[in-house]
Amino acid sequence: MRIAIVGGGYAGAAVAVSLLKALPVGAAITIYEPEEDLGRGIAYARGPDHHLLNVAAHTIALTPGDEGYFTDWALERYSDAASYREEDGAYFFPRAWFGTYVGEVLSTEIRNNPATPVEHRREIAQAISLTGDALTITSESGRSSYDKLILAIGNSPTPPLRVLEPIGSGDPHVAQSAWGFDPHVVSRDASVVIVGGALTMADVVASLEAMGHRGPITCISRNGRRPHVTVGYRPEFVPTGGLRMPTTARELVATARRWSEESQDQCADWRPCVDFIRARLAEARALAAASARPIILGDPPLSDATGRPPAD
Repeated sequence: MRIAIVGGGYAGAAVAVSLLKALPVGAAITIYEPEEDLGRGIAYARGPDHHLLNVAAHTIALTPGDEGYFTDWALERYSDAASYREEDGAYFFPRAWFGTYVGEVLSTEIRNNPATPVEHRREIAQAISLTGDALTITSESGRSSYDKLILAIGNSPTPPLRVLEPIGSGDPHVAQSAWGFDPHVVSRDASVVIVGGALTMADVVASLEAMGHRGPITCISRNGRRPHVTVGYRPEFVPTGGLRMPTTARELVATARRWSEESQDQCADWRPCVDFIRARLAEARALAAASARPIILGDPPLSDATGRPPAD
């Protein structure tokens, strides 16, 4: 069996790790990713240490049951890891560290499974075609056929703001994307306007502060919410009706709404309800598959506002 994974960021690397643990001998994996590092993508790309994870380190893992491994790895790997410990004992490490961790876990799995070769093609998949049961990917090196295809391409780049079109893309005073933004081109006393008021805004402000910027900063936001500092350990939520999980996707959504209200009353915070559900995501995914409908928990704008703690 020949499997192609298009995209070698976190999702692509995580799927490759799972496949290496499950595929029969003789299968082969090809990952299309133009970047040198696998496991990073935009979210965990190499960057400054003041760009922190959006959740506590002990809550994230490549595979269920591995929570805590990343924390142990970071404390052993980096001499300053202990400095990222919060008052409640949780760690919010630099995001780039998790990208390094994911890459190392994948490399270890590749070494441990020599009978399942993994090829990293540093190319862009330019076209994908399906003829019968045959999948063909066209890239710079030519056309290759596969039995299975996994798309792990992440989010599309944000299109340029139309309101800025009169200025032009080459204006040095305008950065259309925070990911390609160099804070060192901004003078210390310059006034800055940031369109967007969520977590990426916090990253930009942290980068400006780190390079000594002291000028006024104005943020423009459609919803008016500011990022909230995420705590590492939240109160444990226990549903008043017991621990029985719903049996259908529709029932789960209704239950999640009820639990969020209970969590607000019980813990003065709706997020412990989400922690409770996350711990049982395997059951939620099975329900979604059985009912052939995706389960979406949470309001994206609110998740954006509460996900990542701004760097101090």
